[in-house]
Amino acid sequence: MSLGAVLVGIAMLILSTVVVLDPILKEGRRREAGKRQDRPSPPRELEILQAIKDLDFDYQTGKVEEADYERLRKALVLEAAQRLQAAEERQAELERALEEAIARKRVRPRERAGAGTKDDANPGPGAELPKPAPAAQFCTSCGNRLAQGDRFCNRCGHPAAGGGPP
Repeated sequence: MSLGAVLVGIAMLILSTVVVLDPILKEGRRREAGKRQDRPSPPRELEILQAIKDLDFDYQTGKVEEADYERLRKALVLEAAQRLQAAEERQAELERALEEAIARKRVRPRERAGAGTKDDANPGPGAELPKPAPAAQFCTSCGNRLAQGDRFCNRCGHPAAGGGPP
């Protein structure tokens, strides 16, 4: 065998190894990149809670001195309390904005027709609410739908329930 044939053989071996391993290595890199992008970082509140748990554990096992433990724990608890208070304030603001939006959407029927005032949109406690439209009436004999004010059924002639003048 000549030296040239050995070198060509080694070159082909290296080239085939690169060609075979390239997709495998790229898939592993893609998977790692996908894991980093798919998994959002936990909220700071959870990080603080975990830090408090870790600090408590480290103190119980003797890894942290008492003075450091008290100082660090106090700072973590204070930050957690501030974050909780801010979250409650944001929640209250959202609820208030939602209630205002609902109040603006509530419109009484006569306001839609052009009657009424802006003050009538939100009646106070004890205010009289508008009466609902009367339910549709049906003949008790044949089930035919009766128009408002009908005293008799136009299909069978049976008197309407609660008939009489409208």
